[in-house]
Amino acid sequence: MSDKNYTGLVFHINRPLQARELEELQGNAASALRSVTDVLFSDGDISEGAACAVDAAGNCTVDAGRIYLDGMVRPVGAANLVVPVLGEASVGVYLQREVVTALQDPDLYDNEKDSPTRGQAGADRIRTTCTWGVPGSGQPGNFYPVWQIIDGVVTPREAAPQLNAITKAIERYDAESTGGGYYVIDGMEVTMLPNTEDGKQEYSISAGDVRVGGVVWRQPAALRLRFAAVPDVIQINREPHSSATVASQRIKFDRSPVLQPATVSIQRQRTVEVTHGPVVNSADVLPENSVVKINSVKQGATTYTKDVDYKLVAGQVDWSLPGAEVAPGSKYMVDFEYIATEPAQDQTPYDFEVTGAVPNSTILVDYQPALRRIDTIVIDAKGKLNVIKGVSSMWNPVEPVVPAGLLPLAKIWQSWDAMRSVIVGKVRTVGMDVLNGYQDQINRHTLEIAELRLALDVTGRFSGLGSGMFADPMLDDSMRDQGMPQTALVAGGALQLDEPVQALPVDDGAITHTMAHTLATLWAQAATSEATSIAAPAPAVPNPPPPVPMPAKVLLQPTVDRWVNEKQLAYPGKIYFNALGLVPGDQILQARDSAIDKFMQDFDLSKVNPADVYMRSIPVQFTIDGFAPGELLQALTFDGIPVQPLPLAGGNLAANAAGQVVGTFTVPEKLPAGKKTVTFKGNQGGSCVAAFTGQVQIKLGVYMEGSTLNGRMFGTEVITHVV
Repeated sequence: MSDKNYTGLVFHINRPLQARELEELQGNAASALRSVTDVLFSDGDISEGAACAVDAAGNCTVDAGRIYLDGMVRPVGAANLVVPVLGEASVGVYLQREVVTALQDPDLYDNEKDSPTRGQAGADRIRTTCTWGVPGSGQPGNFYPVWQIIDGVVTPREAAPQLNAITKAIERYDAESTGGGYYVIDGMEVTMLPNTEDGKQEYSISAGDVRVGGVVWRQPAALRLRFAAVPDVIQINREPHSSATVASQRIKFDRSPVLQPATVSIQRQRTVEVTHGPVVNSADVLPENSVVKINSVKQGATTYTKDVDYKLVAGQVDWSLPGAEVAPGSKYMVDFEYIATEPAQDQTPYDFEVTGAVPNSTILVDYQPALRRIDTIVIDAKGKLNVIKGVSSMWNPVEPVVPAGLLPLAKIWQSWDAMRSVIVGKVRTVGMDVLNGYQDQINRHTLEIAELRLALDVTGRFSGLGSGMFADPMLDDSMRDQGMPQTALVAGGALQLDEPVQALPVDDGAITHTMAHTLATLWAQAATSEATSIAAPAPAVPNPPPPVPMPAKVLLQPTVDRWVNEKQLAYPGKIYFNALGLVPGDQILQARDSAIDKFMQDFDLSKVNPADVYMRSIPVQFTIDGFAPGELLQALTFDGIPVQPLPLAGGNLAANAAGQVVGTFTVPEKLPAGKKTVTFKGNQGGSCVAAFTGQVQIKLGVYMEGSTLNGRMFGTEVITHVV
């Protein structure tokens, strides 16, 4: 009776107790509890366990756990399901309620010896059952979605919040203090991958942290985004091109790329033998439609004159003119030109081939070019990735407007050819050291602008006296006379002496030198503890459910692959500084160190293009503990890609008596560096998950040159950066 605001019951002596009062009593207790729990949890929040894994074939394994459903945290057992590997799918829990009477459960009869109601049925019971399932499976009960699966990849989710009010306060503070709370904290780099076999575009999003509307989302491993990108097209009719030769020639489309078959109209020339009709002054039909003109009509050595002896009428040779005429029933040769409409031959997205077109004739082509577009990859507060389609245009596409509640990670330049690329478009948090560097740059720019304004002012007021003179800020060599040899050096806003000094490396740069040392134990935990259960044994349960296999453990060797990229990348930028004022005797060393420090302050990783830097395809050994004896390793995926496991020499991929499986696999090629998820699945329900990290060290070649008080120093310094 919530409509009457009843919150409790008051019982009196000598008044009968009604059954509805007892029901109202337990209903009030449940409502009071739910009014609190609904503030902390939402239906489908995971309290414990309930991990979900999907292999390449769509076999979904869900562990046992505890999930908040309809006002209570309820237990749910493990299950094996089948989900589609293409598109979106949901895995959730079906909550079923049923009333159990004494006829179904004899324990509900009163069995007290001295009770006057002995043998009579008591109150019925409400039984609640939770089972895993997918929407539309026909299972009874209400469905509550828990896991979201996109193209066979499980969308990660965090455990249910424990203090929602505090979480909301932090989210509100972050949104107000940062102007919305939409930014990338770390990682979440977007890398374009080759298209899938069915033509879908695929992108890899590295592990990282983001805030979306103040809500933090942590992605522990890389994600893959697959979607079918369909271009918008326009119809181009009768685009004219001039034929240069009757031989084979390539004709370029005015608008490209063209992904659909094109149709061309070509003016061709043909010579055929025609039989004149049996009647004088009759017309003879030519064997082609769309005849443009007749070049010649001959019979033997006789050549007939156009518009005197014959004329072209509706694709026929008309002999109704008063001039000469071939004999009825005789044969003669006709050379004519006609328009042929046919599919384009040997078509590419940019051109096609034409053979046999009359020189200087017009070739007309009908085609549908793909319009360029800018799409945006976004993520919401629950870690779900999506793509927002932009406004297509042939020349100036318009970026899409990102709705509230979504954070843009990158833009996709959809050129529909090899020029398709990813444009970094995310907002990233900036550390205090970077902000200090920006402040230094602004101060330097302000000073240089002031000096430039002063120089312009002096030049303007004294133009007559300073004819031919100008102010050089000494930023580079652009204002120096390039027609004369320049023997001075411009660096750090100053003109300095340029004296050559040869610098030689101490060693090969690959050997690491350390001091002699001995490892010593600073802290150790040698104590152990034991525990013994004193709880009474649980009563036997008739027809117990089959035991749920515990998640197995897996050890990768190695778990982290660190390497140095073989190709040295160049840093595309210049940094100037003044090395004057150094202590005499240490000028070269201090100048070099100052150059390196200055470079690291102004270093911007976004200027370096690591497009061809991928993880190494190395063998990795795995050891699984916890499979059932004899259980066979059925599937292995690396970052969502199926990988073929191999046994060790002399072994196999079946678990031994101790439940252990040992084997190897090879890391797939062309994967961006980062933290990847590796999943293992057995044929008897065993499964386990591990993480593998590929960390690449990029070498940046930085060429330094400058001059000190006693000579010129130069050389190439290699600075490394970890990705």
